[in-house]
Amino acid sequence: MKLLVILPRVPYPLEKGDKLRAYNQIRFLSKTNEITLCALNDTKLHPNAKSELKPYCKRLYILNISKWSIILNLFKALFKGIPFQVGYFYNRKAKQQIQQIINEVKPDHIYCQLIRVAEYVKNNSTPKTIDYQDVFSKGVERRIATSPFYLRPLLRMEYKRLLKYECNIFDIFNNKTIISAPDRDLIPHPERKKIHIIPNGVDTEFFKPMDVEKQFEIVFIGNMGYPPNVDAAEYLAKEILPQVKKRYPDAIFISALNKSHLEDLLQKVEEKLFQNRLYQMFLPYDKGSLASLLHEIGDIKKEEYQADGIFLEAVINQEDLHYFQDYLLT
Repeated sequence: MKLLVILPRVPYPLEKGDKLRAYNQIRFLSKTNEITLCALNDTKLHPNAKSELKPYCKRLYILNISKWSIILNLFKALFKGIPFQVGYFYNRKAKQQIQQIINEVKPDHIYCQLIRVAEYVKNNSTPKTIDYQDVFSKGVERRIATSPFYLRPLLRMEYKRLLKYECNIFDIFNNKTIISAPDRDLIPHPERKKIHIIPNGVDTEFFKPMDVEKQFEIVFIGNMGYPPNVDAAEYLAKEILPQVKKRYPDAIFISALNKSHLEDLLQKVEEKLFQNRLYQMFLPYDKGSLASLLHEIGDIKKEEYQADGIFLEAVINQEDLHYFQDYLLT
């Protein structure tokens, strides 16, 4: 089957959920189908993006949309009544290019990821599938209560537009998919039960058991530019971790952030991991008081008396390290 795939983002690098889903779907669909990929792009293209995608695509088109085009179409969306995130990804030149590709390739089926690209093919008669993936209207509704007051009117407007758009798009596409049953049940359409549930999976070739020492009890990995992920990480840290610590007092929670406060995260990880660490030091004999202190607050692993001082290996808490900073060898 000739399958035309239309995406709102280039599915590489794989740092966001929609990219991961699209990349792996393309990878597996390419085994039995001829893939033509049209991916919108509003940022600098990763240097390896094309080489990573070409093995799975018969044809690959990167359709760039400029910042000025985005601003203009967001303004137009205000008056057209469509959701702003649909307007953000719409580009008239890109639509002309996609229509030209459809005319040339004559795909048997069109697959659109997210409602953000539905405008490009909503009037096309080719059989097509929409992957809702998430219920954007519900996500926006949940943000209203916690957002600054000056953003709430805009979010309420977007929420109402998304409700209407998600419902209208349902009838335009032959097939509909979504990640989970709870999401499906939130789609504002009376026939939502017809939506096929295609859950996200785990790549067992990449994620597999490893023979290494466990350091963390809970690890949260996600794109922190996505508000629900921020909420989930905060819930884990504030609600779940205290319960874990009741049974495992030394439990560590690590949240892998994407492009957000990474230096702070690394510092916290280092502080936690190396709170107690083995150090080597050399204390002159006239610093006997420090040697006595080390015996009190440290765990001595090795002690050698030499001609001009004492060589020691000891496990020291980071909070006490300043006493011995001038005499450390490692």
